[in-house]
Amino acid sequence: MAQIALGFIQIMLAIAVTRIYYGELPNRLRNLLHIYWISAITNGVTIGWLTNTDHYVFSNAITVAAYFIAPICIAAYFVYVTYKIKKHLNKQS
Repeated sequence: MAQIALGFIQIMLAIAVTRIYYGELPNRLRNLLHIYWISAITNGVTIGWLTNTDHYVFSNAITVAAYFIAPICIAAYFVYVTYKIKKHLNKQS
């Protein structure tokens, strides 16, 4: 249950960071945000598809990866992205 709440907070923070700072960022940091959003959306679609499918042809390992491992990796990547953005913004001020 906590993972759902943390995921919601992470998405809200990602939206805020993207809307507020996107125009100030150099291309390399914009690309990091693009990779984050592609990963987050892909994982969300995958989880939605696995949840709505009636076919359990996939192994439990794929399900565990989609529900637990991938979101944690995406969250860790988001921490890295926000660190790089903060570092860039601190250099500017």
